[in-house]
Amino acid sequence: QTFEREAIEKWFKECRESGRKLVCPLTLRELKSAELNPSMALRNTIEEWTARNEAAQLDMARRSLNTGSPEKETLQALRAYTNDC
Repeated sequence: QTFEREAIEKWFKECRESGRKLVCPLTLRELKSAELNPSMALRNTIEEWTARNEAAQLDMARRSLNTGSPEKETLQALRAYTNDC
């Protein structure tokens, strides 16, 4: 399962400070280790989505500039792109 690192670290801290055993917040099963491992699959998915989204926004801005779109649409496309940069 994947958890947000900050949330799980907070949970671990609460367990330690209250003297409770370290348990999974969903199943309440005792954990053998407090070691956290990053989800490389999730990280890769996010990076791929970001790259595709940026490429789509660039393409939209390019098409707006090339097709003689109304000025308002062109400015919106450029603003969307510059907000991501």
